[in-house]
Amino acid sequence: MADYRFTSWFGIRTGKVKTTFGLYNDSQDVDFLRVFALLPQSIYPTDLRDTTIAHAGGDLYGHVALPHRLGDLSYTAYAGHRNDGMYSGYPYLVSQWGVFFRSLGGLQYGGDLRWNTPVKGLLIGASRMNQEITGKGSFVNLLNPSAGLLPYRTSTTDYWTNQFYGEYRAGKLDLNAEYRRYFNRTPYAPGAGSVETDVRGWYVSGAYRLGKRVEIGSYYSHYSVTSQPPAWRC
Repeated sequence: MADYRFTSWFGIRTGKVKTTFGLYNDSQDVDFLRVFALLPQSIYPTDLRDTTIAHAGGDLYGHVALPHRLGDLSYTAYAGHRNDGMYSGYPYLVSQWGVFFRSLGGLQYGGDLRWNTPVKGLLIGASRMNQEITGKGSFVNLLNPSAGLLPYRTSTTDYWTNQFYGEYRAGKLDLNAEYRRYFNRTPYAPGAGSVETDVRGWYVSGAYRLGKRVEIGSYYSHYSVTSQPPAWRC
């Protein structure tokens, strides 16, 4: 990775870059920074880690102080290529249904904007991620398994995620909340309709430091999933 900051309000990162998305996406592997080693799964599901953790590409980023004591803004805009591992996450999941990917990845781009407000310790922000993903491999037709492995290819037609978040820190107290909506529309098969998956999740969390080496916390995490089966064409 290479990183060069021309000035406080403009810098460039390039290479294999952790994706700035929400409060913790780019630091979710560094669990000693937080009370929770396992982050709320409604927002940071470990089985989908490969889809958001990093991209091979570049970032534009910066930090801008606002006038009239209105706080400051930090921004990141990114674009690159996502490449999922074949032995975890989604490729591993669908293998139980006879789909075996050789590759899964594609263009990933979006941005993050966060505002350190005039209220001391209060941060709010929003992130957006768009993806254009193609998977290649083979599959077993469960209606005719004797046919063996057949070529398989799929590409998303509409794939995006919005995330909104806030953090408040006051002394030894740390409060967080995030909301995410994830939408994916993927063609089911040639000559058929598409499968739509709409996921909405949120959590609230709190932590309090009792001493130098002791901090306690808890969170409540919730999500809902709506999937629309393909509308078969006649």
